[in-house]
Parts: sequence; C-alpha cells; structure tokens
Amino acid sequence: AALGGRVRLLCAIGQDHVGGTLEDHLRRRGVEVSAITVPGRQSMAKRRVVVGGQVVARFDEGDADWLPNAHHGELAERLCALADDADVVVVADYGLGTCAGPQLEDAVTAVSQIRPVLVDAHDVRRWAGVHPTLVTPNWGEIAAMLDVASTLTGPARLHQLRSYGHQVLEATGARAVVATLDGDGAA
Repeated sequence: AALGGRVRLLCAIGQDHVGGTLEDHLRRRGVEVSAITVPGRQSMAKRRVVVGGQVVARFDEGDADWLPNAHHGELAERLCALADDADVVVVADYGLGTCAGPQLEDAVTAVSQIRPVLVDAHDVRRWAGVHPTLVTPNWGEIAAMLDVASTLTGPARLHQLRSYGHQVLEATGARAVVATLDGDGAA
C-alpha cells in the first residue's frame, strides 16, 4: 500500500483489542481489511523486546488453533470474490489455524488457475498441490526439506540451493522459489 498498490487483507481476528487495533492501523495505511470476526477467539499478537535495536525476546499471545469449519468456508468464499479483480494473491500461512482446512486449499487452488499465487508459509510443501506461482521459504525451512545442515551460511547455502533446486521446486509444487537467507539476502 505504501508503494501505491491496492492491498486487501483477508484474515480472521477475535473480538478483542488486538484485532481492532490491527484493523485500525491497516486501514489508516490504506489497506482494505476483510476480516472475519470469530467470537471467543483471541487475535494473535507478537510482542518483541528490543534493546539497542536488537530483538532479545518475543512473546506470542493469542489463539493458534484451527478456526471452526464455518469460518473456513466463509474465508474460502471471500477469497474467491476478492481474487476476481486481484493481480496477485499472497497466502501467508504461519501455522496459526487460519489457513488450514480443505475448503480454503480448494479455493486457493481454484484462484491459482486464474491469478498468480505467492505462498509464504512455514511449510511450503503443504501447498504443493496448489502449484503456486512462487513460494518464499527461509533457509531453515529449505534445510529441513532437503535434510541438510541448517547451520550452513554464505556460499555453502547457495551451493546447496543450486545443487538441489530441482528438488525444492518438486517438493513445493511451485514454478519458482525465492529463498530468503537472512543476512545473506535472497536467492
């Protein structure tokens, strides 16, 4: 939104201060929010303790269990409606229960037939059946996928990516992979 794009966020939040604050901040920054409010759910909040610019601790609060099936159906319907005039659909799945369930996966699969779909997930392999246009795993996620040392850095990581790039594409079902390599950038 800050770069001039039209951004619409589809999400599930609780009827709580955190969910309301999220909606307010995003709307003030030009993001259209299509939030499904789930009664009794506590919105996820990630709080960081920063000292001298360095994160020293993070505290996660909120519900990370699956949404009730009725809410998954509503998310799937809204996704299809919002995708009609979108240029790209981004799925951010961090294993917190919102992107779970076959209804949403079926909707993302249908959308991927008409729009580019980018998947940023802790386990991009879970979305392989969707055949996303692009996935963005980090090095730790790729190392786990390839069963290689996650402690590799710099050129050693790039060598592993070059050597096993075909396997990463096959495992993720994606047409392209952008691997984020923390301080080393991306490849």
